[in-house]
Amino acid sequence: DSLRSVGSRPPSTSALVAVTLGLAESFVKNQSGERRENSNTMRRMLLRSMAEDGHFARMVMSDLGARLNGYIAECLRVGAEAGDLELSAGDAGDVGAKLYRLLFFAIGAQALPEEPSIDMGVSEDTLIREIVRFQLRGLGLRSAVIDRELGR
Repeated sequence: DSLRSVGSRPPSTSALVAVTLGLAESFVKNQSGERRENSNTMRRMLLRSMAEDGHFARMVMSDLGARLNGYIAECLRVGAEAGDLELSAGDAGDVGAKLYRLLFFAIGAQALPEEPSIDMGVSEDTLIREIVRFQLRGLGLRSAVIDRELGR
């Protein structure tokens, strides 16, 4: 659901923070029932594909990736114009957007078992905030801007 909402808001720093927060929540918060099983099945299929020929993973990731990468790039461009980035909008570039997606995939994959493979030692809410900060700093957003947006 959080991925379906990508692009529903005009590109901005605020929209990028909201998308990142939504993605972090969807990958970290415990889901239940059929929703959890569907998410876990998709993650397992992607992991299996990546461990083999990668065809399925490339197919799934290409459409999603193009949409998400384009939106992130546009949010970064608008954020750079507003002075919200330490980097120029092009510095993080396409690689930054791909790393952004890859980290979310890794977060989801490590949470597949009932007991996550890596115990982060913090509450879900703290973990979500740390993921958001890490992701946004990696894309070049200033710490003060992240604090401002998360405080809203």
